[in-house]
Amino acid sequence: MTHGLTLREKILAAATVLAIALAVFITVFNRVSERYETGKKRLAALSAAKSRLAPYPAGVKKLVREVSTASEKKSWLMERLALADGSLMTEKGFHAALAFIEEAAAESRATLVFLRVGSGSNTGVGGVSRKVVTVRIASGYEALPRFFDRLDTIPGVVSLSGVTIAADGDAYPYSSLVTDIELEVYVS
Repeated sequence: MTHGLTLREKILAAATVLAIALAVFITVFNRVSERYETGKKRLAALSAAKSRLAPYPAGVKKLVREVSTASEKKSWLMERLALADGSLMTEKGFHAALAFIEEAAAESRATLVFLRVGSGSNTGVGGVSRKVVTVRIASGYEALPRFFDRLDTIPGVVSLSGVTIAADGDAYPYSSLVTDIELEVYVS
C-alpha cells in the first residue's frame, strides 16, 4: 500500500522549504549588505583623504620655489648687510681669514685635509663678491666644538652655508670625524 502525502503535508513541506530558502537568502543578503556598507564607508574615507591630499603637490611646488627664492634673497641680503655695516673683508683680509682657518684647525687639534676657494656670485653690488670656501677637517669628537668656536671669531661677514659630519670609517672605533664645512665670505 502506497501512502502518499496529504495536501496538508505537501503544503507544510513546501512552506518549510520556502522558510529555509528565505532564511538563507536573508542571511546572505545581510552579509552582502554589511560588506557593501563597509566598502561604501571605506570609499568615502579614501575619497575624503584624496581630497585633502590634492592641494599638497601644488603646495610642495610652491614651497620649492619659495626656498629657492629665499636662498637667493639670503645672498642678496648678506651682500647688503656687509655693505651697510662696513664689515666687508678686503682681499688681504680674506687671505688672512684663510690663514686663520688653518690656525684654528691646528689650535683645536684637527687636521686640515683641504681648504678650497671657489667663486660664488661675483656680480655683487658695489664691488662685493661672494666667495665659497670649502674646508675639510679630520678630528676627534672633542676637537670639533673648539674648531667651530674658533671659526665663529673670524672677522667680517662669514656665513656658514653647509656642514656634513661623518665618522671616519678607517679610524678605530669611530674615534675620528671627517667634517666638511662650506662658508660664504663677502669680499670687496
